[in-house]
Amino acid sequence: MEFFTEYKNELGKRYHTFNLMFNILNDKGEPTNIIETGCIRKKGNFRDGQSTLLFGRFIQEETGGTLETIDVSKSNMDVCKGVTKEYRSNIIYTVGDSVEALSKMSDERIFHTDLFYLDSFDLSLKNPKPSMMHHKKELLAIFSRINNESLIVVDDNTPEVGKGKYVYDYLLANGWVLLNSDKDYQWVFGFGGFSEEYNEYRI
Repeated sequence: MEFFTEYKNELGKRYHTFNLMFNILNDKGEPTNIIETGCIRKKGNFRDGQSTLLFGRFIQEETGGTLETIDVSKSNMDVCKGVTKEYRSNIIYTVGDSVEALSKMSDERIFHTDLFYLDSFDLSLKNPKPSMMHHKKELLAIFSRINNESLIVVDDNTPEVGKGKYVYDYLLANGWVLLNSDKDYQWVFGFGGFSEEYNEYRI
């Protein structure tokens, strides 16, 4: 994935977790379907990861497939459309509440999604519970319909607090494992049996 090395310096600590995701998805050898909650809000702001851009480019240049990005803000989505216009043929842009949008998706759509990237509700370190609960609600909207070869990723975490803390607790109680380190900003989860195939990528 030659294109991805362009972003190494900009992504900083997120680089190796994106690299983990992309290697697992690329190794499947088939078109990749991704659902992302929370889209690009500012061009070139890699502190936010620029995930929509990275996923769109990965799908168009590497595997084929589709990316659906969901954001409650129309102005955010307008920015996102501008930043990702080169890859728009592979992207579905959805404006709306992420929990509601995920709940309304068909079982087939959810089952055939390879990566769920949950990053829609800003984290307040002074009051983290609303963000933590929102991302758990996103997970619960899809969990019973996910196939066991999917990846679930939550951004913006520390071992003490983060968007994914409730997601972490729920997934580990249900047979999923963390594929990287809880010291990473992004937590990448795979189902226990499936994840064993990717031990070489574990960090």
